[in-house]
Order: sequence, then structure tokens, then C-alpha cells
Amino acid sequence: MATESTGGGRSDRRTSWLSGLLLGALGGFLLLEFPLFGLLLVVVGGILVSIAGERSAGIAGLLAGVGGLWVLVFGRVKLTCTAAGGCEAPTIDGYLAVAFVILAMGVAVTIAAARSRSS
Repeated sequence: MATESTGGGRSDRRTSWLSGLLLGALGGFLLLEFPLFGLLLVVVGGILVSIAGERSAGIAGLLAGVGGLWVLVFGRVKLTCTAAGGCEAPTIDGYLAVAFVILAMGVAVTIAAARSRSS
């Protein structure tokens, strides 16, 4: 299977998206555990994926990584709280909504990036 490796080809987009996804997932975790370091990683990661490769694909991966990780974590907390009949985190719905918005933005930018390069 041959893919283009120069000139903004499919391979470059995929690499940028996966780099952004990895940095986003790591940054999303750090934002929850160590907010200052997480914010720093997300900002620096966003800058790096923007200048190192396909800008929109890298940012899309970053958003998808942060949003996806947060949906998993906050969704798990919400399910656990609902099943247990009560919980220490009664206001988790707002965080879960923000996580879904960030994930949706990542998916939307991913689709837009894929369409703009394929046409």
C-alpha cells in the first residue's frame, strides 16, 4: 500500500493527527491531575503539531485526545455514581458536557481537514 509521504500527503496528515491525539490524551490526563502542567502541555503540544506538520489535522487530534479522554473519565464517574445511587461528585454533568463539546470539536475539525485535503 503506497501513501504519499511528501507535500502534505495522507501519511503526513495521519502522523500529525496521531501526534495530536497522543499529546491531547496525555494533556487531558495532566489537566485533571496537575492542571498547570496539563495546560502547559496542551498549549505547547498545540504549537508543536501546528508547526511540525498538517496544522488542522494536528489540532483535530489534540482536541479529540483531550475530549475523548475526558468523556471516558467523566462518563465512567457518572455511570459509577448513578449505579451506586449517590456520589461525591454530584456536579459532574457540566464537566461531561464540556468533554463532549471538546470531542465534537475534534471530530468536526478532523472531518473538515480530511475533506479539505481530499478535494
